[in-house]
Amino acid sequence: AMLWCALLSLSLSGALAAKPHVVFNLVDDNGWAGVGYNNPYVQTPTLDALAKGGLTLTAHYVYQYCAPTRGSFLVGRYPFRLAATRANFIPWTLPDGTHLDYAMLPKKLKAANYRSIHIGKWHQGIYTPEYTPVGRGFTESYGFLEGGEDHNTSRTFGNWCRRNEVDLSVGKAGGQSGNDPYPYTWPTCEWVAAPGVALHHYFDNTSVDVTGYNPYSVAFPSDAGCKALCENRIDCGGYSWRSADSTQSNYHKCFLVSTAGSGVKDAAFVSARCTRSHASALGGQAPHAQAGATTLAAVGDNGTYTGTLFSNQAVLAVHEHATMYADQPLFMYFAMHDTHAPLEAPWEYVAPYAQQYPADLNRAIFSGMLAFVDASVKNLTSALKETGMWENTLYIWTNDNGSPVSVGGSNHPLRGGKGSDWEGGTRVPTFVTGGLLPAAQRGKVHDGVIHIADWHVTILMLAGLDPTAGEPNAPAPLDGIDAWPFVSGAATTSARRELVYSHRMFQFANTSKTPCYNVSTPEGAKCITGTVQRDRWKLVVGPIKQNGWFGWFSPNTTSPINKTSPVLTNTACPPDAPCLFNLNTSITEHEDVAAQNPEVVASMLVWFDELAAEYHPPMRNPPVDVDGYCAAVNGNFNFVGPWQRETNAQLLARVDT
Repeated sequence: AMLWCALLSLSLSGALAAKPHVVFNLVDDNGWAGVGYNNPYVQTPTLDALAKGGLTLTAHYVYQYCAPTRGSFLVGRYPFRLAATRANFIPWTLPDGTHLDYAMLPKKLKAANYRSIHIGKWHQGIYTPEYTPVGRGFTESYGFLEGGEDHNTSRTFGNWCRRNEVDLSVGKAGGQSGNDPYPYTWPTCEWVAAPGVALHHYFDNTSVDVTGYNPYSVAFPSDAGCKALCENRIDCGGYSWRSADSTQSNYHKCFLVSTAGSGVKDAAFVSARCTRSHASALGGQAPHAQAGATTLAAVGDNGTYTGTLFSNQAVLAVHEHATMYADQPLFMYFAMHDTHAPLEAPWEYVAPYAQQYPADLNRAIFSGMLAFVDASVKNLTSALKETGMWENTLYIWTNDNGSPVSVGGSNHPLRGGKGSDWEGGTRVPTFVTGGLLPAAQRGKVHDGVIHIADWHVTILMLAGLDPTAGEPNAPAPLDGIDAWPFVSGAATTSARRELVYSHRMFQFANTSKTPCYNVSTPEGAKCITGTVQRDRWKLVVGPIKQNGWFGWFSPNTTSPINKTSPVLTNTACPPDAPCLFNLNTSITEHEDVAAQNPEVVASMLVWFDELAAEYHPPMRNPPVDVDGYCAAVNGNFNFVGPWQRETNAQLLARVDT
């Protein structure tokens, strides 16, 4: 903390008196060649002009796919320290999210009186209100909570409830201070009991809930604890408490109710069962759950192209801020859904490219999506200028990962794409602009290394805050560093010498069906795949897929690849022969120089092995909770939303069991 304080003092010595506005504009699934200044076949005049008038960063790194990149920015850690790296929080029915002990950027910015707004894609967990954008510190949010949906209908991917559920919501922080999320409006659960009548005949003393907790493992001195577990879920289902006299078995036990034919049968099971119903045990129907209030369903907005909704909301938020909150600095996290699949865009943006590429509709639509991104950025930056906010704004434009080469996009001339640690999956077009950027830096192109986690620290330092404050129980320390000296020109080079692309450790070596690179841990030897970079040497410990180079657009009519194509499925850099690339000489990764530099490989493998001792998320996803997820959908106008009040761990820490 003392080091951060010293750096903070140095950083603030030349800072402006007024805290800057910050707009972090993250585009979805758009790779290296997804801008005109990197691709002669793409027209993005606004982005090109902003980059030319700003600072273009050519060595800006992210994770290979969505949620870990977003989490890395929001919490300032390498993606390998985040649960999202297990499976990208898929399916959405997982009761999971980015660790709550990591304080996200908007929560920290409250200490500097920032008004923080999230617009667009979230993808950081939703199953309790605390995981939603306003639960993590945003003052307002407007967008979708999961990781993907249809652009035109807002129907979520997966359709887990088989009812074409919708993901589009608005969130507002509540309370007089505006800092606390509104509570979800949950139904009130009641115990239903009928003396001498068995409410159910089956129970299970071994089963666990979706968090792995077995309530039967402890005695509940009263029904309060057991009822709290039940009320924690929006469907009020599944729990029973044995409240009969102490001579009976399972006295004062709380457990999960089993379906008929499973578990243990007790013909005279007299207990209290948790339900929404006030009716008797012998009949009646539970009332309908009410809608949530932390993430209110944006009923009526669905059916409009989401890019239009989000772009309009961003412009509106700027004008509202300028007129109603002029005394506060603004932090806007504008997380666009374009250019993520499915490939969809308003026809007015697609039409010019449909004429240009009549035989390749995917390319026409993707190009139209890029044109839409360009127009959205033009509208937002124009609003910042019209309101006079631009001169004190730092505008960061970047992308969450490379383009998925089997769906649409281009990372040319880089190798690989989304879902791989090749440069095509992790090195993305980025520029910094706005009035806050010193005039001497405008028009420059710089290849200094920056990781997306660095922006977390950089923004907090610009706000005059200690980046380490406010998260005493964080599982891992910050990995981000302050990039402002380099970005502002106060330093000629980036302070970042190394970065961890990935360090995946989700399998025990003795369960692997194929040989793997493994390292001993206290739990046993674990398989590791991953990639690290130090002083522009890049070490890849595989196996790694997507080993090709895919041209100016992929897939295309001459290379109609799909997910099963050998160029995507064949592997390279096996565990017994890691690859080494010199990014100082080439960023296209055509030449593996491991054999010529064994000392570099050996040194980097020592570091790679040492990372295994640092914090990694749990190896397994929690069990999915389709029932809870769909109960929220059923009670929320067919829109997705949180389905538990809080995590079971939080509840049990405060409830007397």
